[in-house]
Amino acid sequence: MITTTWTRRLFVAGAVLFGSYQVAQAQVQPAPTQTQPQTNDYSDEELQQFTKVALSVNDLEMNAQEQSIAAIEGENLDIDRFNEIAEYQQQNLNAQEEAAQAEVDTSSAPTVDELAAFNKAGQQIMQIRQETTESMIQAIQAGGMAPERFQQIMMAYQENDQLRQRIDAMLMEQAPEPQKD
Repeated sequence: MITTTWTRRLFVAGAVLFGSYQVAQAQVQPAPTQTQPQTNDYSDEELQQFTKVALSVNDLEMNAQEQSIAAIEGENLDIDRFNEIAEYQQQNLNAQEEAAQAEVDTSSAPTVDELAAFNKAGQQIMQIRQETTESMIQAIQAGGMAPERFQQIMMAYQENDQLRQRIDAMLMEQAPEPQKD
């Protein structure tokens, strides 16, 4: 269904932007000690602007996902194997951090070549993420919004059903028609 697809895509784009922007902000200034309450008093004009910007941000995120997949596949890994290696490394890291001799599933242990490919693809993905984050911030600003305001509306969208319904309705009006295969 189109609504579900666009809602999911909007949520993903916002979550990625939120996470990426938070990382960028954390590098520039200390984190606030208290989160601001979310207001839901948004004008239709501001929400229309938000949905236009969100669609642009979503396009950037979809492009970044395609580039990330290409980077993984370009290193002769498939997505599932890349994720298995990431999970294996996380399990090992957790075991080391806990200083426990917990058994780690070695059936998914990467070969030396796979680990080299994983690391190279991971570096490419980090570069893609950094460039995408910068592009997203530029797209938000070019759309006439402050990144902080975009974030605030995105958070409210995630937390408030009435606001989510308003934005979803606007997205349906603005979203391009799905392509038929």
